[in-house]
This record gives sequence, structure tokens and C-alpha cells, in this order.
Amino acid sequence: MAALTGCDDNSSSETEVTSSVRFATYNLSFDRASYEILVDQMELTPEQQDKLVEQYENNPDGVTSENQDTAKKVIQIRNVAEVIQRTNPDVFVLAEFNNDGTGEDTKALEGFQKNYLSVAQDESLEGIEYQYQKSFATNTGLESGYDLNQDGLGFVSK
Repeated sequence: MAALTGCDDNSSSETEVTSSVRFATYNLSFDRASYEILVDQMELTPEQQDKLVEQYENNPDGVTSENQDTAKKVIQIRNVAEVIQRTNPDVFVLAEFNNDGTGEDTKALEGFQKNYLSVAQDESLEGIEYQYQKSFATNTGLESGYDLNQDGLGFVSK
């Protein structure tokens, strides 16, 4: 889980008071086989994304299955970024955003901001910057250390 929030940092002494704040939550389904895969996808520059997606859309049979999968994930990430740009929330919570389990490594979150949210995903939109971000520890997919199904085997990785 991750949270992003944006606040205007004008250096002027005037403070503008807004009468409303827009909050949002989004279930991203950015769950991947590993956190490192998500980081790799988030760190693709817009130019690398364009090349990969163009190759996939123009000749899917000429692209390796790994690159096909990555292109599909890039399209998914771009679509999510576009929805966020259209709704333009001031604060939002991202569910199913893989992290390192501790929430300390924010490379994927930083890549999402830099390479997707900050880049207009449609001609009618502008990139969007969130000044603050927080990634939280999660236990999704981590071994519990307990025999939860009581089969006497404990946790067995597959």
C-alpha cells in the first residue's frame, strides 16, 4: 500500500485557503511476481515505454513473450496514471502496489511518479506531481511462519 499527497509549495508569504480537498483510493492491481519486476517497469522512461508498446502493438508476434508481458503491464500502468490525472485527487491511497514488504524501498513509487504520473497520458491532460509519498509495510505474500491450514507441514513455498 502506498499513499501520495500533493501540496503546492509556493515560496510567497500569501497562503491560499481552499474550501475542499479531494481524497481518492485506487486498487491498482500492480501486484507482480516480485517487487523488483515492478521497480523495473516503473523505472522505464517514457521513451522506453513508447518503443516497447509500439513494437508490441505493431507486431506482437515479433516481440518476445517477456516483452509482450512488460508492454501489457506498461499499458496498464499508463491507464492507471491517466485515470489519476483525470480525477486529480489531492491525496490518494494506492492499494495493491507491491513494495519490499517493509515499505522502506520507494523506488517503484518514485518511478511511478517520475515516469507515469508526471508525464501527460493524454493530449488533454497535464502531468501531475505529488510532493509527499509514503509506502507502508505489508504482509501480503510473506510467510507467516505458522501452519495456517494445520496440515502439519507449516508454510511451503511454491
